[in-house]
Formats: sequence, structure tokens, C-alpha cells
Amino acid sequence: MNDNRSNLHSINAKITATFFTLIIFIIISILYFSHTVFKTTITETQKQLTKSLVNTLQLSIDRISFSGKYHAQIFADSIIEREKDILFIYILSEDNKVIALSKKPNFKTALKFDVNSYLDLMAHGDHLNDISDKYLFSNETCCEDLSYHQMVMPYRADFDNTKSGIIIVGVSSANVEEKLNRNVIISLLIGAFTSLIALTFALHFSQKLSRPVNNLAQTFNGLLKYAPVNIIIRKKSGEIVEASSHYREIFEQQFRSNLVRKSYLNQWKFTFSEIDEHLRRGDSLFRKEFVFMNGESEEVYTTISFKITDKNSNEENYCTIGINTSEENKFRKELEMRTYEAKKASEAKTSFLATMSHEIRTPLTSIIGFLGLLEDSILSDTQEKYIKTAMGASENLLALINDILDYSKIESKDFKLEYGNMSIDSLCEDLAGIFEHQVKEKNIEFRMNLENDVHKDVVTDSLRLRQVLINLIGNAIKFTPKGYIELGVKLLGRDGEYERLRFSVTDTGIGIAKEQLTNIFEQFSQADNSISRNYGGTGLGLSITRKLIQMMGGSIHVSSEVGTGSTFYFDLDFKMINESELMPKRQKGEELSDIDLSKRKILVVDDEESNRQLMNLYMSKLGVNIDFCDNGADSIPMVIDNKYDLVLMDIQMPGLDGVQTLKEIREFERMNNLDSTKIFAFTANVFKEQLDEYRDQGFSGYLLKPFKKSDIVDFIRTNLS
Repeated sequence: MNDNRSNLHSINAKITATFFTLIIFIIISILYFSHTVFKTTITETQKQLTKSLVNTLQLSIDRISFSGKYHAQIFADSIIEREKDILFIYILSEDNKVIALSKKPNFKTALKFDVNSYLDLMAHGDHLNDISDKYLFSNETCCEDLSYHQMVMPYRADFDNTKSGIIIVGVSSANVEEKLNRNVIISLLIGAFTSLIALTFALHFSQKLSRPVNNLAQTFNGLLKYAPVNIIIRKKSGEIVEASSHYREIFEQQFRSNLVRKSYLNQWKFTFSEIDEHLRRGDSLFRKEFVFMNGESEEVYTTISFKITDKNSNEENYCTIGINTSEENKFRKELEMRTYEAKKASEAKTSFLATMSHEIRTPLTSIIGFLGLLEDSILSDTQEKYIKTAMGASENLLALINDILDYSKIESKDFKLEYGNMSIDSLCEDLAGIFEHQVKEKNIEFRMNLENDVHKDVVTDSLRLRQVLINLIGNAIKFTPKGYIELGVKLLGRDGEYERLRFSVTDTGIGIAKEQLTNIFEQFSQADNSISRNYGGTGLGLSITRKLIQMMGGSIHVSSEVGTGSTFYFDLDFKMINESELMPKRQKGEELSDIDLSKRKILVVDDEESNRQLMNLYMSKLGVNIDFCDNGADSIPMVIDNKYDLVLMDIQMPGLDGVQTLKEIREFERMNNLDSTKIFAFTANVFKEQLDEYRDQGFSGYLLKPFKKSDIVDFIRTNLS
């Protein structure tokens, strides 16, 4: 951790130093350049000024008579007094005589010149006539340690060309040096101030620039220090570069023995070897779960490993993150076990319900079937009453079984809606027919209130909508001793091709107390315990109704008043269709007088004698030629030798069951290139997955037990017309 912290400081220092050095270099370069330019400009300006003065001096001297020194001296003194940068004027004749000497009072330097030193200059001067072209000589080397420059110029007097000499002028450089020194001081001050600003800016910039790096490094350090996982960064050689505190603490904890510690450490080393091998082979990411033995206890680690590159050394390292998932693994295994147990229990429940349903439906097939045949015979009033009572009890038992099965399917999430086209008019007519006998028996009125603006032809799961309304109307009839029951269908609104309808069932029955309204939709719940004793029922009907409505996208509501009655209502969206898309309407159980069945042959394969007798009676009345078989094995040659229009095959039979019998028949047809015979499952199994399986096995469809005459008529019309 300390290394990381020092690395962070090193990053800041490097950024600051680099940026500061760059700025200082730029500042020094600018100052040096500006000083050099300033110095050159000042020096050149002074030289030009001096040359101008000397030229002016020569012009003046050329007009002075040098027959005497008086005039030359006066002239030199006036120049010295007037020009502050002129320190001295020295005029020599060609014979080395001093014509004039004048200097500033504060100029203490001794002056002595020899004209012979400037003979060469004088010689050149003989050939120059134009003053602007006069040769000017600046003798700077003679006075390097003094604060002036020496300007030398030859002259030849205009009034007497025989007289010539030199003029030596000392020009002060103190003013230039003062300006240069002042410029240096100002430059240094500017440089120092700028450097201070640059240093401040460099520090601020380095902090700002390094903040993301620092934050990332601090996050990484915090991750290594506090993360409750193992983080291990290592070189390709296996040397650990960084490791989280959690990983280090594992080996700092008290092991029961050094042997256990060594074993545990070796397990991690073997793990790293396996991981590194995968990463070396080119895997960018490697995930695996490892199990370690820490003494007698088992630890499960889920690891994620990947490659990272060290930016300093440009070396590729490996990083592994290991999470101790021992508890999660234990919980997962326990959850899997419990899920498995729950699944097995659910399967056992489903199997039990399927078996019970089959075992109850099988005798009900005979009971309901023979009662139906008796209803069609000539009976006395007493006999008719007995028959209706028995039929009602049988249908109630069948409804109870259906409710239990429906609830089981809904709870297991295996329940699915099946949408199709439906006429609301036909639905209402069917409901009126279903409850016609019950309302007459109780001497109550059954009303229909289907509003005219409702679009009658829609898409929905007609079977489940019918089931919902049967439950609600059945309950209303059950709890209404007098008055009426009303089924209402009302349009709430339209949106494009959809309409929202409200279905309501209103009764004038006993009503429900306000405090009991919240419980009536719960499973196995009724308004109070006396309901079950007085009116019967399991308390599943409304619970199933609510779940079905929710699956169709709606919700059910109720308003009720004790002694006045109740209204149950729900709203659903329906897609509207044209009447032409509906199936032709016909009455359920309509007679088959328009179909000639005398030449049709049907085979019924069922091990139950009562079922065969019942089918014989029904089919005889319909005029169908029918054969029977009580087992699967014997039915195979019958199907092969006789061309049956339709075969009803029981599923559960001793010996060869219905499914296996079907397979052998289909195999024979396939081998001999024969058309498939229509073979229908004749079963009391009603679970959807069972019925779907029958179709998958090759059955043409199914006829469910128990059945009524109307079911047989519809089945024959659908499959033999």
C-alpha cells in the first residue's frame, strides 16, 4: 500500500516537474530573446547617435580656422557642454599637436593619443571627399573596462587642404548600460514572477491532470484493502505483484496446523497454474469454480481471470478475482434440492389429480350417459324427478372435479389461453340454454341486457369467458331464492379495432356483508361457514374466475348489500372482427338428420363394458355401424382388415395401452404406404399437456369422458360429415 501511495506522489511530482520545466524554458527563452533584441537596439541606436554627432562635429570643424587653437577649443567646449553623452573631444593635427582638448568635469581618466596610430585612417581619408562617406572608426577595444566608446574620424580643413588631422570623441555608454541593467532587473523580476505563477499553475494543472489517475488508484487501493474478495495480480512467472487484504488475511489466520496451511497454499498455486495456462493459450477471460479443502471444511471459489498490462514495464500480468461462494453454493444446492422436491411434489400432485380425475370420470361416464338415455325415454313425473336429481348431482360432481383441475393448472403456471373468433350473441344464447332448467326450477327470471352498440363478433378465449360467466351466473342462481338474475354486456369505449366491454351479473339474492367482500375471491373461501353447509361448493369458483379474468387482462369487482343482492362485473378488451369470419352457427347437439350414417363404420376400443354398452346405445340411435374391442392388441388387426371411418381408442387399458396400439397401427400404415385412419383418443384424462401429447403421438383428436348425447352428436358431425 505504501508503494502505491509513493507512486501517486511520484506521478504528481513528475507531472509538476515536467510542466514547470517546460514553462520555465519558454519563459527564459522569451526573456533572453527580448533582452538580446533590446541590447542590440539600444547599442545600435547609440552608435548611430554618436556617428551623427561626430559627423556634425566634422562639418563644424571644417569651417573653423585652425591657424589658432582658440576657436577650436571654444567649439569643443561648447559641444561638451551641450551634449550630455560626449565625455571628451580630442583634436590632433597631423604632426601630433593638440589643437583642442575638452572633457566633462567628472571624467577623470587621463587622455593621451598619438596621431601616428591613426595614419592608416588618415591615409584613407585622403581619398574621401563626401562627408556622408567619411570613414568612421569606433575603437571599442581601447576602453573595454571604461564606460565609454571612442570614435575616431579623420578631417581635412576646407580652407586649407594642407592641414589635416584626426578628431577623437569619447561617447559615454553609461546610459546604455544603465538601460541594459534596468532591463535585466526587470526581466529577472518578470521571470521570477512568471515562474511563481508557472509553478502555481503547474501544481494546479498536475493535480487536475493526475486527479483521475489518483482517483482510480485510490479506488484500486480501496478495492484491494476493503473488498471481501480475493484479488491477485501476478507476473507470468507466478510472482505475486499485488494482492487484496482479504487474500493475505487468509494466510495470516490461524490454521490448525502448518500442514493444513501448506496444503491450502499449494491448492491456490495449482489453481493459478491452471488459470495461467488458459490465459497463455490466448483466452482473454477465463471463468471457473474451484473447490479448496481447508482442513475438513470445503470452500468454493468462483474465479474470473484476465490479462492486464503494466504501463511502467510494459509487461503482461495476470489478474484473478476469487469470490468465496461457499454459502451461496450451499444455498444453491439446498434451493435446487428443494426445487427438485417441490417439482416432484407438484408432479405427484398433478399425477394424483390426473389419476383421481380419471378414476372419477370413468364411472361418471356411465352414470351421466345412462341418465341421459333415461331422460329421452318415457318416464312418470316421479321418475323424471329422480333422473333430474341424479343428473344434477352428477354434473355438480363433474363441475367440482373441473374446478379442482382448473385451479391446479392455473397455480402451476401451465394454464394458457387459446384465442379464437366468437359471437357474443351466441354466447348469451348458450348461457340462457344452460341455465334454463335451473331458473325454472327456482321460479326466478333470467334476463339478458345486451346493448345494441356492442360489436358482437370478437376474438377471445371463448371457452374461458364462457367458464367465467357460468361460474358467476351459477353462483347468482345458487344464492337467489326469488327475483331475477341479469346478464349485462355494455360498451365502454373503442380504440381502433378494439372495444372495451363490461360484463356484469346482477342478482336479487341474499347479498354479501361489506366486511366479507374482501375474502370471497380467496381460494377455498366463502362469505361464511354456513354458506358451504346451506348451499354447497368448495370456494374455488370465484378464485378461479378472478385468475381467469386477470389472465385475460381484466379485473373483477363486486358491489353487494345484504338482503338486496349483488353485482359482479369485469371489463375486458376485445378485437372486433366481421361476421363472415365466424364459423357457421348451429345448435349444440343438433340432430344428424342431414347426414347419412348408415354406411359409416366406427370402432370403439375400451376395456370398460359399461362404456361399450353406452356407446352402442348412442350409436344405434344415430344409425352408425359400430364394432367393439376390449383391448389394444386385438384392435390392431381389426383396424388393418376393416376400413373404419373413425376409431375411438381408450388410453388406459391393460396389456397394450392406447398410445402403444396407435404406434403399431401407424407403423403398419407407413410401411404399407396406407392412408392414416382417423383414430381419436377416448379418454378421461383432461390435462392439456396430456391431450397435446396424444396429438403429438399421432392421434387425430380426442373425445373426453364423461359425455352427453349432445357431445356425441357434435363429435360425429365434426368428424364424419
